[in-house]
Formats: sequence, C-alpha cells, structure tokens
Amino acid sequence: MNYTYNHNGFTITDLYLIFGLVLIAFLGGVAVAKKSNSQKNQSSNKKQKLVEVKEEVVYQEESYSHLMDMEFEEYIGEEEEEKEEEEDGSDGGDGDGGSTAVPSNDGDGSVYQQNIEYLPNGMRFTPEQMENIDFLKNNPFPKTSNSQGVKFKVPANYNTLSLHERIEIVFDTYFKEFLSQLHISTNEYQEHYKLVALRNRKQPPWYTRYTYFSLNDIKQYLAIFIYAGLVRTPNMEELWKKDDNISFYNHSVFNILSFSKFKAIHRCLHYKGFGTIDKDGKLTSTDFQPIVDAVNDIFKANWTPGDTFSFDDDLYKWTGKGGSKKIIAGKADSVGNILWKLVDSFTYIYHFELEHYVKNIIKSQNIPVNLNQEILKRTEEALDKHLGCPVNFGTCIIIDAGILGSMDNIKHLQSKGYSFIVSVAKNKCKEVMDQIIPSRKGGNRKKNDFSTEGEMSFGSNKFHTAIAWQAKKDKTVFFFTNIPKPICQDKTHELRRVSRTKKTVKGEVTYTTKQLTTPRVVWVYNNCHNYVDSTKMIINPLRNIHRARTYSRVVLNDIFYAILYNSFVAFQSLEHNCTSSSTSEKENSLRFKNYLLEVVNKILLKNPSIERNTRYTIVTPDLIDIEGGQEYCFYCLNNVNTNYKEKRTKQKCFCHNIALHKDCNMYFHNPLFKFNNLKHI
Repeated sequence: MNYTYNHNGFTITDLYLIFGLVLIAFLGGVAVAKKSNSQKNQSSNKKQKLVEVKEEVVYQEESYSHLMDMEFEEYIGEEEEEKEEEEDGSDGGDGDGGSTAVPSNDGDGSVYQQNIEYLPNGMRFTPEQMENIDFLKNNPFPKTSNSQGVKFKVPANYNTLSLHERIEIVFDTYFKEFLSQLHISTNEYQEHYKLVALRNRKQPPWYTRYTYFSLNDIKQYLAIFIYAGLVRTPNMEELWKKDDNISFYNHSVFNILSFSKFKAIHRCLHYKGFGTIDKDGKLTSTDFQPIVDAVNDIFKANWTPGDTFSFDDDLYKWTGKGGSKKIIAGKADSVGNILWKLVDSFTYIYHFELEHYVKNIIKSQNIPVNLNQEILKRTEEALDKHLGCPVNFGTCIIIDAGILGSMDNIKHLQSKGYSFIVSVAKNKCKEVMDQIIPSRKGGNRKKNDFSTEGEMSFGSNKFHTAIAWQAKKDKTVFFFTNIPKPICQDKTHELRRVSRTKKTVKGEVTYTTKQLTTPRVVWVYNNCHNYVDSTKMIINPLRNIHRARTYSRVVLNDIFYAILYNSFVAFQSLEHNCTSSSTSEKENSLRFKNYLLEVVNKILLKNPSIERNTRYTIVTPDLIDIEGGQEYCFYCLNNVNTNYKEKRTKQKCFCHNIALHKDCNMYFHNPLFKFNNLKHI
C-alpha cells in the first residue's frame, strides 16, 4: 500500500521531514534560552556577593585599615610567588638557606635536578641552631624529643631506696611476665616427654628425673647462666668442678644449684610456641610469633622513644647444627642468628624483627615482596600502631647500606611520612646517580666517580635529595635523605672533617692530614646510625657464649639478653634523675657488668654471694723455643712457692720475650685470677 501522492511537487515524506527540522530548531532555542538565563543568574549572584564583600571590606577598612593594607601586600606577594613558581615549574625553595626550588614538572618525581637540596615544608632551623655546629651534626631536624624515657611508674620514694631495691623494681617490670611464661612452658615441655615415655612403655629421658621446676629453680638457673657470661669458662661444668691445676670453681654456684639440675633445666627451657607439633612423640616446629610479639609489647609498653632511630642487623653467634643460621663473612662472628633492631638515641631497643621468622612468613603466605621490604614494612606498622603516623616527617629512620638500603624502601618510608637517611649500595642506585654525577654522563664511566677525596655531587627531585660523596680515595658513598639542609652549603667550612692517610715509603711511615668537604648528612649519619652497634658493644663482651643445642634456644638467648639490656637502659634513665643516692653508688650501677651482678645476687638469688672476677677469660700466650739452650724462669725467680724444682726452662712467651714454664705462663699473664694449687701476687 502506497501512502505517497503528489501535490504541487511535495510529497507526504517531505512534509514529515520539514516538520522534524522545525521541531529540532524549537528545542535548541529553548535550551539556549535556559543557558542564557542561568548565566544571567550566576552573574547576578556574583555581583550580589561582590557587593556584600565590598560592603564588608568598607566596614573592615574603617576599623582595621592598617591590618588590611599589610595582609593585602602579603597576599599580593604570595600571588606573585605562585605565578613565578608556575612559570618555573617549581614547588618552592628554602627561604633561609638560598637553596633553589625543586622542579616538579615530572609526573612521578623521578627526575633529579643537580645542585638542589630538598627542603621539607615547615622545617627551618633557627638562627641559634644554625650557629650551633654540634647541633647540626647530631640532629636530623630542628626539634629534639623532650618526653623520651621510661613510661612505667615508680614508687614516690624511689630516690630513697637502696640500689638493689631500685634495680628490682625495673627488673620486675621487664621480666615478670616473661619469667612466668618461661616457667609454664618449661614444665609443659618436661611433662610432655614424661607422658610419651609412659605411653610407649619406655624409660623416661634423663632430664625428667625432676618432678617439677619451680619458678625459683628457673631464676637460679638464669642467675648462673648470666654469671657464666661474666666469668667465661671452657664449658659450664667448670663452675662446679675442682681441678688440680686451674679452676673456675665457685663455691656459691655449687651450693645454689647442682650441675645435674642445671643441665636438666637447660635441656627443657622453653617459651610459648617452642615445639608446637607433636610428631611421633617429639615436639617439632617452633612458632616464634608468641615470643616476638610478647617481648616487643614489653619494650614498647615501658618506653617513650625519641624522634631518631637507627635500624640495623645484629648477628648473634651460633655454629650449631641446622639450616636456620646465616653466614655473613664481613661480620666479626660471621655466622649466627640475625635480629633486626630499631634503636633510639638512648640506645634503647624499641622494636626488633627476627629475620628467619619473617622469611618463613613470606614463604608460607606467598607474599610477593622481598625480605628487606617485609622487614621494614612490619617495623613501620609496629611504629604506627604504638606511636601513630609521624607528623610532618617528624620521625627519622637511619638505615645502613645493607639489604634494607634499597630504592623500594626509600619510596615506602616517603609514602608513610617518615624522614630518613638511607645509605644505598652503588649497584642499587645507578639510574639516579647517572642523573646527578657529571662524570657518568656521555658514557664516560670510571671505577671511581670522583678524582679527589671530599668531592661530591647531589641533586633532588620533589621527594628527597640524592648525594654521592667521595669518602676515601677508593670509596664513594651514596645517601638518599629528606631531612632539611642535608648539604648545608653555607656551613661548608665548619662542617669539614679531618682525614689522615697512612703512607709507607721505603719502610718509613708517614701520615698526611687533610680537610675534607663534608655534607651535613654524613655527620648526622655517623652520629646516629651506630645506635645498634652501641648495643652490641655493651652486650657481646658479657653474654653467655656456650653452645646452644637448637636454633630456638639461640633465639631465646638472643632475646633474653635484649630484655636484660633494655632493663639496664631504663634503669640508667631513672638513675639520671636520682639525686639522693651517693655518687659512687650511682656510677657503679650504671655499668652493665655491675648491673648484671646485682641482678644475679640481689634479684634472682636474693643472696649477695657470687663475686665477679676482674678478668673474664684466661690468657695463655703461646710459648716458643729459646734459641741456644735454657734460661731461668722469670716467674719462678720472683715467686718462692712454685711447682717447679727446676727453675730453668727451654721456652719463652712471644709477647714479653721472657722465659716461663707452662704453668708459670698462666700465672704470670693472669695475676688477678685465683688458682687452686698456688697463691701468688
């Protein structure tokens, strides 16, 4: 059916088309009219607001005209600065130090501009601080912490108490819960093997001969364990055993606890989580989370840290059987267990991570990150939980050039609002250093980036400053930091350091002294990054070094000494405010070895009976043959009562080059040690 017909040349289809075009034009006109009305209304509203503002300004000018003029000038100045920054593509610079603003035209902030120091917003040193060179060398930013120290409450009469009473208060604060859990888990371990032997109708193990270990037994064991670190012996049994020649026998130790019971406790000592899987009657697989979490909570509950932390690894020597130890050839102990410690400026261990435990978490949970990233992330989360997020980058973390010194960790700290000084290995920052070191551009690569000591290059992006500095003739160090004034160019002369170089020419030794240009960040790094090393230097000479049977016991020993050390630091902090006690008593209490001896005698044993020898180890230098026959023994000539009828000998010590018998060698080199068969001066 066809509805189309011709009428004066137009069809019905043409009429429909014309009608559609007219309708579209009408609707478009309505829309334009609405838009025009909307613009008129907005313009009217703006005019109305402008009138109101003008009226308000007129009112303000009548009463505050001088303030208005000043504020207007400041506003115009800020506007002009913003326009200049937009034209230059910069974020703003250092108002008091003359640093150039850091360009921000790169989207991700990865482009570094040479000879520019990054300056965090709101961080300015006062003129007094800028003149105090020691302050600049020791403090990352202008402020210092005032509330740093112990958090737990002490009795009102604390200052009037005796030394051992004050130590007991601190010791109980740190060890009460720890010893209680140690006591429970040790007895559970022993009871388990009793039941296994009964179930299998076998003879119970030798260490189950004791029905029950009391809390006092555990304390006595720990007292002797600590004492064995103060007086080091070839093996623990020497403290109970008398010998005809040389002896470490201690009558007080012999009366406190039998060696048999000491060995039984030593074999059974466990903490919660040690041995969590019963496999054919044997407890295997240790969960370290209970001890790591419990001790970290103790550390944080009793201490308010400062603003600056050093984060580094600490290797606790262990050479026993097992694959859980780590070998680091550059370390003094070279092999053992690794604890990562976060230590503040009072050298208090505020947080630690067990590397082996973190490694197992990554493996079991398939976490797609590297070990160094997970260690730092767990530490940063612990800080956020107990301290809250840092305000205006007010917490600084200083990291050595180990596995934590990576660009990923730098970005993580920056994203979480932390200030940082990170020493980064050369092979981890190539792309950045290629941008800021002139000698690297154009493919001209050298073994050393600089030709002379003290030479440096630096540059910044909108997040931090990267610095390359020639510390020695053959050593370039690389730092990444977001602290204010990391170079401090206006104090270049005052920040120089003295470098001595040894040189041997034809057997003649000479020393050359020179002044090295040193960026401020190097001084701050050197003064702050060794907080962890300070803890090691205090603990290691006094810790028990005897063999541990299992890896879990190594971890327990390591953490046990960390708690001892932190209790000592807390006691030091309290003693600093103690004014009523005698000076000599305070001085003795602040020495770690004297503190440990007080813990052993007055706290754990409740009996001041064990004495500390001034020498911790027996010195027995090698004897070498005397050329040309025999000589009279130096020690026999000066002492009447000796074991040797023949006063001459064929040997001499290599250190003093004097003739000595074998026993006289020990007597002579250990004058303050008591031997059983001979009294000597």
